[in-house]
Amino acid sequence: MLSLINSPLDNIIIANGVSKTFSMTGWRLGYAIAS
Repeated sequence: MLSLINSPLDNIIIANGVSKTFSMTGWRLGYAIAS
């Protein structure tokens, strides 16, 4: 999981992947959230 916070609640970027978490071999599934 990657998370960047420049200043409190100004710029937040969260990127995460679920392929390894749920043992989905061969799949590349992830998401990114930014505000």
